[in-house]
Amino acid sequence: FNEEFYLQREHQKAGEEMWIWWRFIKKPERGGHYWAYALDVDFHVILLREVEVMHQGVKYKTNWGEPEIIMTARLIEDYQGLWRKNAFMAELHKIFIKRLFKKELESHRLVLYREIYRLQEAIKTYFKLKTFLPEPELQKWWPQQGIGDVE
Repeated sequence: FNEEFYLQREHQKAGEEMWIWWRFIKKPERGGHYWAYALDVDFHVILLREVEVMHQGVKYKTNWGEPEIIMTARLIEDYQGLWRKNAFMAELHKIFIKRLFKKELESHRLVLYREIYRLQEAIKTYFKLKTFLPEPELQKWWPQQGIGDVE
């Protein structure tokens, strides 16, 4: 994966601060020569420091801090730049996007939107945070045998 930026600062009183930027580009299954999905993932951790915790009578060294994960998704049209290379084709490209590719553009936006929300749900499930759309295979909260007796 492409790690574009990594910064680690140390503060005497507050602990460490970290910035990590990851940049991904994915070509969709349909229309991969023209469309591309870009995902920017930024991690920001503040007040990071080593602490010792007791768990079931055993002392463990671990880290404590406040993480923040920021995800930004973009739909890139004309990924390879074939339309933009020619001046005549660049002008036609605007018309094609607004008129002929409009349904396909909306379809790709919807697919990207769904994929990003699934990624967000997976990250929240991993960190055991409250999620808006529970994934039954990851969160075993649904009864196995049915809903029980109904009166």
